[in-house]
Amino acid sequence: MGPDSEKQAYLDGLQRDIREYLDCNPQCTLEELRAQFGAADSVAGLFGSLVNDQELASEVANRQRTRKRTARILIALAALLCVGVLVIVGCFYLREAHKNDVYRNGYFVETTGQGPLPPLDPDLNAQVY
Repeated sequence: MGPDSEKQAYLDGLQRDIREYLDCNPQCTLEELRAQFGAADSVAGLFGSLVNDQELASEVANRQRTRKRTARILIALAALLCVGVLVIVGCFYLREAHKNDVYRNGYFVETTGQGPLPPLDPDLNAQVY
C-alpha cells in the first residue's frame, strides 16, 4: 500500500467521521469541529506521521524514474517522426527532380525539349537530339 492509497484511506475515514459528527450535532460551529478533529495543519501533521520516510522516498524515486522514462520515449518518438518527415520530403524531392527524366537501358535520359520523344535506338547507349 503506497503513500497515495494510505492518504486516500485516511482522508476518506476523516470525511466519514466528520459527516457522522455533523449528523449527530447539526448546530455545531467551525470551532467545535476544529476542537473535535483538529485544525488542518494538525491533521496534515498526523498524516505525515503515518507515512514511512523510506516508502515516501521510494515513491518519489519511482515517479522520477517514470518521468525520465516518459521523457526519453517522447524524445525518441519525436526524433523518429523527424526522420520520417525527412524521408518523405526527400522522396518527393527526388520524384520532382526526375519528373522529366526517362529511364532507358539502365540510364536516366533527361528531356529538355517539348513534344514527344523520338524513337529510341536499342543499339545505342546515348542519343543526342
